[in-house]
Amino acid sequence: MVISNSSGEGGASLARSNFGENIAYSIGHASWRYCEQFRNFIDSAEALPFDQHMLLSMIAPRPLYVGSSTRDLLADPKGEFLSTLHAGPVYGLYGLRGLETNELPGPDTSIGNHIRYHIRTGDHDLTSFDLQFMDTYFLN
Repeated sequence: MVISNSSGEGGASLARSNFGENIAYSIGHASWRYCEQFRNFIDSAEALPFDQHMLLSMIAPRPLYVGSSTRDLLADPKGEFLSTLHAGPVYGLYGLRGLETNELPGPDTSIGNHIRYHIRTGDHDLTSFDLQFMDTYFLN
């Protein structure tokens, strides 16, 4: 199981998204998180040979939960949602269901199946709302 929480650029958000953090911002504020080669794409995210939905797809067939928050727009909730959505077809190869909707959910609504997504009201934080997905697998 993987739970991503407001991970933004370099995490669950699409690098090619035009909202929130970008590669230059992310490297400028947390360069230790990235290899030197990533700097080659500071001004050209569209030239990346991959995007983050491919990284999320590699988690299959394990459960995946991506969470965003309403007051952490820098983490790009829409880009995190789209990346989660586009990881779905690989889960489908295992007979598992993903988000099954193209629409960003409203605040405090968790959507999906084996892949789930939510945008929670609040700050860049990890709360009990973010961890409820684990209950489905570990407590049932």
